[in-house]
Amino acid sequence: MKKLLLIVHFSFFIFHFSFAQQYGWKNLTANLPDFPYDTIYNSQNEAIVAGLMDLSFISDDEGWVVTSNGNNQGGGAVLHTTDGGETWLVSPVNTTCLAIQMLNQTTGYAGGSSGIIWKTTDGGQTWNFHGTIATTCTDIEFPPQPADTGYACGMEGQVCMITPEGIIMMESNINGAVQTLSFPETKDEGWFEGEGWGMIRHFINGQWVGDQVGISGYHNSIDFVDNQNGWTVGDRILRTTNGYEWIEQTNQPGLESALLDVCFININEGWAVGATGQVLKTSGGGSLWENDPPGTDELFTAVQFTSSTNGFIIGNNKAIYRYTQISDVEEQGGMGAGGHGGVEVWPNPTSGKFQITSTKHQTNSKFKIKNSKLGLVDLYGKSVTIKNNRTIEQLNNETVEFDISHLPPGIYFLRINLENQLIVMKIIKI
Repeated sequence: MKKLLLIVHFSFFIFHFSFAQQYGWKNLTANLPDFPYDTIYNSQNEAIVAGLMDLSFISDDEGWVVTSNGNNQGGGAVLHTTDGGETWLVSPVNTTCLAIQMLNQTTGYAGGSSGIIWKTTDGGQTWNFHGTIATTCTDIEFPPQPADTGYACGMEGQVCMITPEGIIMMESNINGAVQTLSFPETKDEGWFEGEGWGMIRHFINGQWVGDQVGISGYHNSIDFVDNQNGWTVGDRILRTTNGYEWIEQTNQPGLESALLDVCFININEGWAVGATGQVLKTSGGGSLWENDPPGTDELFTAVQFTSSTNGFIIGNNKAIYRYTQISDVEEQGGMGAGGHGGVEVWPNPTSGKFQITSTKHQTNSKFKIKNSKLGLVDLYGKSVTIKNNRTIEQLNNETVEFDISHLPPGIYFLRINLENQLIVMKIIKI
């Protein structure tokens, strides 16, 4: 997220250039096809929509996502995209899945509720039994290529090695669930983390080095970029720079609920997602985090970035978003001030009031502003006004007016939810 410009008047003059390479979140949920058990019904005939549980992208555009139907009954699916989530191919799997790791375009592994580890050698078209850890599989991790040996972990302290030939069970001496693991360089050194047991275990050359205790709180995900630098998230964010001493990060917005996954692409740039739609971003190795949510309170289960400007987050109710470049046409719009996807904002920058007008309502009723959900957030993702608040006035079916005279000068983000489409627009208050 771009930092607030200190000289407000200067930001006014360069504003029209800032949209040229604007990046933001694109909602891909509507692109997902039907898949086995994507919606089931409980005994009260209430619909339960499947969740997307884990993802593995090998490039900006090609990746795989695994699904769980919510009650771990029946089966699930592996979804495969080669165009960044615009279209998907579906491959049914006989069990719900919680973890996936693709090694390349053809070979990969998935696991889930039954403890079965599935293997594909045809890019995910078919999945064959490779072995079992006899309990729910929670994570699968392979070190960077060309490694062909990795690890899986699960409930009841289960840890195993995955080889091309099958599964080799390992003695972990852990009583609780092993939630997540990370092997950043080779199969000979990695870290395992447990849910609720407040420690991280270090694995070197086939041996447990020892428990790293004194790590307060609970932790849901761990990620190392090398054998010294790693991060863990849960009810807080911790970092290590030597592989065994952990320091809590002091600037942690968005921790009103648990963080569930973390992903770093180098020692500086990382993202973490949480249970109420939080998406935290850091460009300083975790010393400073900003909340950059896509405008939903959906529970996010996993995040993966392939570069600084391309990434994906997934979660409950088949939610999937992509962080990518938004086109000039979408960002520039009309009125010379700011338009996006059939919605225009004017004036922008503003000293107080601005209007939001739909330009597509004549042909498509879903673009009527009256059907939308509007919200305004600050740089940290904190809501500053919502629809029906006294600061918003409905002028007609196609236009509403915001009054932000009471807010301090700065940069805000307007979020407009129109059915399955999310529009995010930058608003400058001068």
